[in-house]
Amino acid sequence: MKTMEKTTFTEEQMKGARQLCGILNETSGDKKSVFLAIANAYMDGMATGVAVAAAGTLK
Repeated sequence: MKTMEKTTFTEEQMKGARQLCGILNETSGDKKSVFLAIANAYMDGMATGVAVAAAGTLK
């Protein structure tokens, strides 16, 4: 069973998360679904970039 690692976030990361939550709270209806899909795709892309860089395959 995989355990959760404790992650410490910087103040800048927390500020960005608060801004994202604020935007999400102000978005309604169908626009919220589109916004969430785009945000998830962006985050998946960022995670992939980090994994590729960590693997040393990025030139």
